[in-house]
Amino acid sequence: MSHYTTRYNSETSLKDVILAIFKRYRLNYGIDKVRVKEAWVEVVGAPIVKYTVSVRLQGSKLYVTLNNTGLREDLNYGKSKLVTMLNEYLQKEVVKDIVFLVA
Repeated sequence: MSHYTTRYNSETSLKDVILAIFKRYRLNYGIDKVRVKEAWVEVVGAPIVKYTVSVRLQGSKLYVTLNNTGLREDLNYGKSKLVTMLNEYLQKEVVKDIVFLVA
């Protein structure tokens, strides 16, 4: 019962309360897993999304499965730039590495 006794004074913003709840129940990672998929679509654009089979976050590593071997090689060259762009879109460091796989 003690974990339900946390009280917030009336000066605490709703945003701070929600962030505290997310932190307490470790919900941020689940949200990051969803948001990173959105970030992938926005950062790489439609031409690359067309060849993307799946995107999944595991820890701080993003696994992207593609159906085009040549595209995988091209994206490997720009991997560090993609990591930077994804984290800028997410406004925090979520992705530290990207692994490109071919289906």
